[in-house]
Parts: sequence; C-alpha cells; structure tokens
Amino acid sequence: MKPAAIRRSRGIAPPGIPLPERAGWRLRLRVLLHRWALDGELARECPGGEAAEQRLRAAQLADPRHRRRLARALRKVVAKADERAPLFSSVVPVRRAAVSARREALLGVAERLEGRAPISATALARVQTLLRDGTGPLYNGFSERSLGEMLWWIADASAERCPPHDWVRPVLTGLAPDRVMWTCAQCGASAHSGDAAAPPGARM
Repeated sequence: MKPAAIRRSRGIAPPGIPLPERAGWRLRLRVLLHRWALDGELARECPGGEAAEQRLRAAQLADPRHRRRLARALRKVVAKADERAPLFSSVVPVRRAAVSARREALLGVAERLEGRAPISATALARVQTLLRDGTGPLYNGFSERSLGEMLWWIADASAERCPPHDWVRPVLTGLAPDRVMWTCAQCGASAHSGDAAAPPGARM
C-alpha cells in the first residue's frame, strides 16, 4: 500500500478500537540501545520504565520473523548438544547433558514460536533471555536457575489465560499497515494483524 492508504486506514478505525501508534526514529533508537534492559523488564513483568519503549520492544519480539529467529536459535542449541564439542572454540559451548535432558521441551518451545498462536511478550522476552544469557543454565552449570526452572518460567508466561483476547494498544511495526502488533490487555499475548483497524481474528 501507498503511505496515503495508511492514513486512510488510521482514520476509519471502528468505535472503541484505538488508532495504531507509530514509532518515530528517536524511539526506535532508544529501544535499539536499551533492548537488553527492556527484555529484562518484560521478562520480569516489570511495569517500570518508558511504556512506549516497552510496547515497541514487545512488538519487535512478537514479530513473526523474530519468533522464527528465536525458534531457529533453540533448534541450533539442541543440534549443538548432539554434536561432538570441538577441543578449541571461541564460542561458549552449551551444556550438552542439560540440553539433551530437556530436548523435547526446548523443541516444543521452538514449535510454538513457529506457529501462529499469540504468545505473550513476557514469554518471548524470557526465551530471548534464556538464549543470550551466558551465565544462564544453557551455558553455565552454576546458574541460579536450572534449565528446567527456566523452561517452566517461560511456560508460565505462555499459558493461555484467554480467549477471547481483549486486543488493545496497536503498534505499527513497519512502514506498511500490514505490520500491526496488538497486545491483549488481559493476558499480555501479542499477535499481528493485516489491518490497522481490525484486531487479530476480527471478521471483516
């Protein structure tokens, strides 16, 4: 669609549906610089900090492309556990025994990420934390949490507390109006729709 079509779609939102929020470059830059801190806030369900920054970061995490990247990273972790570890490597090795013991659970999370069902920003941030934390249970045998505890932590935030979802706070995540991320006010799940005036699952 042309930019003009975006403006028209923003102006015909049905009563009760808020107009989508568009992130400016300054906000995007702040989120880029503080993304790991924002992931920590979302993972801990911390309401502090800048609400606009948290909403944009939640939208980025919920983007289907990012969900697929997280899924690929989890599958890569499982594949590495199946391989023979090299004698010398600059890459932090995964804990093969721990990962192998939780293989099916990790693959289950990857499969959920690859699906189309809504997942809360909290759960997505927790997956992100699991993957990137070098002191966490994927890589460190002395981590404060075991890998099993981390997976339960993710599952707790992934549990369906709806439907029906109460979709609010639409965020335009791209230049085109087919990248609209909605957040459920009840359970925090996130999902995309192809129309700024229609929440996910809405009948047109």
